[in-house]
Formats: sequence, structure tokens, C-alpha cells
Amino acid sequence: MRHSGTDQLSDRSRTLVDVNALPLEESSVRALLGPGGPIADRHPGYEQRDEQLEMAEAIEETFRTGGRLIVEAGTGVGKSFAYLLPAIARAVQTGRRVVVATHTINLQEQIFQKDIPFLQASLPFEFEAAVLMGRGNYLGRRRLSLAVANEGLFPYEQDQLELRRLASWAADTRFGTIQDLGRRPSAPVWETVLSDSDNCLGKKCPTFDSCFYQSARRQAYRAQLLIVNHSLLLADAQLRMVGSSALPDFDTLIIDEAHTLEEVAARNLGVEVTNFAVDRYLGHLLRSEKGGVMKLVGNDRLRGRIDDLRELSQEFFSDVWHYGNDRATSAGREVEIPIGGSFENPLSPALRGLAKRLRDEGARLAQEDELTEVTAAADRALDLGQRLDAFNEQQVPEAVYWIETALRNHRTSLVASPYRVGPALAEHLWQRLHAVVLTSATLSTGGAAPFRFFQERLGLESARTLQLGSPFDYARQARVILPRSMPDPREDVAFSRAVADKVRHYVLETHGHALVLFTSYRLLQSTYDSVAPDLERAGIRCLPQGGDLSRQRLVEALMEDPGSVIFGTDSFWQGIDLPGEALQNVIITRLPFAVPGHPLARARAEAVREDGGHPFFDLSLPEAIIKLRQGVGRLIRSRKDHGIVVILDPRVRTKGYGERVLEALPPAPIVVE
Repeated sequence: MRHSGTDQLSDRSRTLVDVNALPLEESSVRALLGPGGPIADRHPGYEQRDEQLEMAEAIEETFRTGGRLIVEAGTGVGKSFAYLLPAIARAVQTGRRVVVATHTINLQEQIFQKDIPFLQASLPFEFEAAVLMGRGNYLGRRRLSLAVANEGLFPYEQDQLELRRLASWAADTRFGTIQDLGRRPSAPVWETVLSDSDNCLGKKCPTFDSCFYQSARRQAYRAQLLIVNHSLLLADAQLRMVGSSALPDFDTLIIDEAHTLEEVAARNLGVEVTNFAVDRYLGHLLRSEKGGVMKLVGNDRLRGRIDDLRELSQEFFSDVWHYGNDRATSAGREVEIPIGGSFENPLSPALRGLAKRLRDEGARLAQEDELTEVTAAADRALDLGQRLDAFNEQQVPEAVYWIETALRNHRTSLVASPYRVGPALAEHLWQRLHAVVLTSATLSTGGAAPFRFFQERLGLESARTLQLGSPFDYARQARVILPRSMPDPREDVAFSRAVADKVRHYVLETHGHALVLFTSYRLLQSTYDSVAPDLERAGIRCLPQGGDLSRQRLVEALMEDPGSVIFGTDSFWQGIDLPGEALQNVIITRLPFAVPGHPLARARAEAVREDGGHPFFDLSLPEAIIKLRQGVGRLIRSRKDHGIVVILDPRVRTKGYGERVLEALPPAPIVVE
């Protein structure tokens, strides 16, 4: 967690006042954000944005009266200042904490490292802000010391080198989060040293005062403005259902990047367990005889029991893998488990038996830290068993259950996910808060009720809505190009060839500066294989997702060498920022409809049908429009940007719904070539 207080204020002189002593009109967001206010005075190149002021005042009113507000604010509105200023003013004036939840780390970093320090240096009153992450993101000092003292836990030299690197980094890092580390360590190493509630000794821990996580929590409880991510927000909501919490109390919430919330909620409110997770746990337990749990309580009988359990796990997941693999189709590796269906599951009872044995052995230990270590290992076995039971006994309400299999490494996942998250969010999150604001650049889907889809999916039918356009001049800055001679995407071979031809043509036209977005890795790979030789000969560097470079490194490579082109799938449709000359050409190869054969997509469609709706027009099309708008939104990020968006899917011209798709795009000229 990061903390931002008055120690980060600019050294420019200013007079601090008590915000409660200010006349109401002087503490309003218009006075703070408008012309002549402190933001305009200190922000280089300040430009009044009417949309930003309108958004800020709508949020200010929602905070004052209570309720739910949905705001779609186009790119360039300046959403973060529009919600941060009323949030800060409310927190300082009322003494009630405000939470801001984002989806991406990039936005968290922008808010905390850029926006918050600027506001602390500009506003005529003080406030404190902090960032809090899930506990597993923090390094545990005591666990690191134990791991370093027992390096033999790790059989691979690379893991031992990573452990030493972590020890060196821990001596210098201020925050101790995996995000600050740079290069992520392997899963076995990080899982051994991360901060874990099961292993926590609390105030009895010798490293309690210097603990990264405990320091983060102390700062979170002091903060008036707390920044978290969607997953931690939802984890807190779940814990409050059973009388606990992950966050300090708050009654006002802002959710940015709200278009991603349904998917995050579906993941967090479900369960998942993999063969890798079980095998990694048991393998680590066996290795711990060199320093750890088995060194404390191990014996031949217990070791034999773990060996047997590991073999049982491999047999169980092998049976599951064959079941899923035999039924998988060419369209995907996900196989749905029917309602009432289950596997013979000897693994959960065996894990519960191991947990009991570990607790019994640990009860003989005199040292509290040793007992805590053994108890944590027992709790981990129980957790794995409970997740297996939750899947196998179909305990998640209104959920779909499926198996995911991977041919390359035989990874086998058992996944359950609710297909309706709106009722749970309404009951356990929205209803207990005074005010909630949800915002994004893409929440509407056109038509007479542009926000209906978003409201129904998230249980916000009674929320007020506000739609604000972008201050950018799309008519001047961009064009949308629709090639006339494209075959239907269902003509697989012909469409793939045409995509390659058009990608080659339009990337050469802008000499790189391009992002090509795909809905499948298969089409990405075939297009890349076809066009890369020609583009490379023309001096255009081709950067495919799935190669040697990470997502972030691909973005950096295009920024460093604009004469390049990125070929990206799902994760490149949103959350990346390529302003200026780097990006002048976004090519949409296919409308981003969800894979119809995926179990979750099928379950959601069936739920819409049961409610009297039309799965395509009430679910598939709105989802695709929102994601398309995200992809198109990569192009224009500032008033200086310019370029083209090329949509290769001919259905925007040939299908009746195409007009609705095009109406939802930014108001740029449409050219049919």
C-alpha cells in the first residue's frame, strides 16, 4: 500500500484553511475546479472542460443527497479529477471515508502518484490518501526470513536466486508489494514469502512494526481517501456478509473502469481450483522437511500420507482432464458440468484428513510461531478441500460449472461462476452505502435506453444516469474506415485471407503506428504469419502478443519505435494508453462478440431468455458494443492525436444491427472504401 499525506506537498507556498470554515460556494467543486480556482491556478495548460464540471457537480449532488449515479464520460473529460475533488471535499467535510475502486494497476498508479500529489499541493486544505491492495500482494518479512534460513526448500537454483534477490530488495523497498518488484518471482517463491493471514502472528510477530501489510492497514485506517481495486472491494463485501471485513468502514464509493465490474464480480463470487495449486501445495509441504512444517512435525508416516495424497490428486485430476479433453470442441477447451453432475471425489476427504493430522502434530509444539506455521499449512489443505467440495457439490448459487483443460501443460481447472451478479451486488454492496458512483468511458450501448444493459447486469435499475461526450474533435481527428469487399466472417478461410490483405494494406498506409485487435489467437497467428515478412521488409517492426515480450513491453516498444505494429487479442482492447504519434491506426479485425460456446456465455444467455429477453439483442450485442468502443478508444487520447479506425468485419454494413453498432462509436466521419 502507498500512503500520501502532507509530506508529499509541493514546496510552493500556500495558505491552508479549514474546509468546514469555507462558505459553501467556496468549497464547491465548481469553485475548486472551475476557472480562477486552485486547480486552474496551478495546473499547467489548464483548459476549462464543461463536461468535467458537469460530472463533478453531479457527483457532488449525489454525495450530498445519497443514491446511485452512473456516469459515462468520454475520453478526455478528465474523469479522475471530476470524482476526486467531490470525494476529497466530502471526506474532509463529513469525516467519512471515501473509497475509489479501479480495475487496472495503471489507473491506481496514475491516481496515486500523479493526481493525488497534485491535488495535495493545490487545494487550500489538507487531506490524506492511501492505496490498499489484497494481502497476497505484500511481502511478509518474517516469512522471508524463514525462507532464506531454509533455502533448501527450493530445489531449483533459479528459485534460490530469486529468493536472495527478494531479500536484497526487501531491505530497500518502501512498500513491499509485488507490483514494486519489477520482475515477478516464480509462483512457488512468492507463495512462500507473501503476507498471509493464516501465518500471521499479529502483534506478537517480531516484525509487526515494520510489516509492510500492517503498515499499509494502519495508513488505510488513517486515510480519508482510500484507493483499492475491484477484487479487494468485492472481497470486502463478501467478508462483511459473515461479520468481517478487508477494508476500514466507508459509506461512499466511486468505481472507475466500471465496465469491467461484472466480469470481476463473476470471478470473485465463484470458485476455482486447479491441479497445479494442489500439487504445488503438497510438493512444498514435502520439501519443507529441510526447513518448515515437515521439519517441525514430520515423520515417515506423515510423509507417506502426503505422498499418497499427491498420487491421489494426480489420479483425480487426470480423470477430470480426460473427461474434459474428450468432450472439448475445436471452439474451446471448456466443458460444462450439467446441473446435478459431479465427480467421485476422494481428494477432499483426504485433504481434510491431512489438515487434522497436521493440527494434531502441531498441538505438541511449544513455540507459537511454529504452531502458527503448521496451522497455516492445515488451513491451506482445508481451503483446497472446501473449494473442491464447492465445485463438486455445486454450492455456488445461480452458477455455471465447467472444466478448463490445456493441452500444452495438462493444466486442469475446475471453475464455478455465477451468471447473475446483479442481485448479489445490490444486496451486499449497493444497499449498505450512502452514495455510489460508477463511471467509465464506455457504459452505454445506444438506443432509447442506452444504460439499460449496464444497469440490469449490475443490479442498478433505479440508478440515475449521465452521459457526457468527449471534448475531442473526432470529426477532425479521426476517420472510421469500412472496407467494402470483405467476406462474411463465417467463411473462415476467405475471411482470414481478406483480413491479412487488409491489415497489410492499412499498416503500410500509415507505415506502422498501428494496433491490430483480434478476438482469437488463431486469427492473430495466421495474420501475423502472412503479413509479417512483407511488413518487416518495409521497415515495420511486427510485435505479436504471445511472443517473447510482455504486454507492457509491447506497448513500450511501440512508443519507442512508432514505425511498428502490435498484434493483440483480448487484453489489448482496453487499459493501454498510446498517445501522440505512436498510434495512428487501430484495426478491428472482427466484432468482439463473446465466444458463444463458453459455458458462462451460454448460462447468461439462457438466463436472459428465461427473463423474457432476447439473448443476442439484450446480451451479446450490448457486450460487443461496449468492448468495441473500448478498442476504438485506444486511438484518440489527446487533442493532438489523429488517425484512422479500420473495421474489417462487414457485418457493421450488412446486418440490421450494424447501424446500432456504428451509432455507438465516437462521432468521426465514416468512409466506405
